[in-house]
Amino acid sequence: MLGFLKIKEDQEVLESNCSINAIADVIREEINALFRDKKFNFTGELTNNLSYILRSKFLLMMFRPRIGPFVYLEVILKEDFKSGNKQIRIEVLKRLGNTFYLHFWFPVFLSIILFSWIGYHVIVSSVGVEMLFFPLLILIYGVIIYIIAYFTLENQFSRFKKLLKTNNISFAKVKPLS
Repeated sequence: MLGFLKIKEDQEVLESNCSINAIADVIREEINALFRDKKFNFTGELTNNLSYILRSKFLLMMFRPRIGPFVYLEVILKEDFKSGNKQIRIEVLKRLGNTFYLHFWFPVFLSIILFSWIGYHVIVSSVGVEMLFFPLLILIYGVIIYIIAYFTLENQFSRFKKLLKTNNISFAKVKPLS
């Protein structure tokens, strides 16, 4: 869509020398903190052994209908033994939620239907061509949703890195194994 704002549900991999329990405790502490005690505005749940779903607790915008998180991070902690050294791999998967898909694709389909319907009426009757610009207003809503999702996802990932840094967990970004 927009080249510089390309949303990819991609994977960021961080390596750390800290213990896996220390990293898991930091994430659990942020998730379980009371609303006034949250430093990085994360809430979420433990999905399975050492895998967490992190999303924002407080949002400035609430999209209705809401059928799940707008965007979220899936954090997977793994132990990796490289050349005798124990490394902790933190895999952060950036995910788009169902609410994003609803609010992005519905305007796209609606504008396609309206464009073809208005186009038919322009050809058959004497409706003005300026009516063809109406579906563009709906597409602008979809573009705004797309831009909000992009910046929200990048903001969540940077807040997750700040969460690790403020708790003295050192990490290095590495290329994912794909």
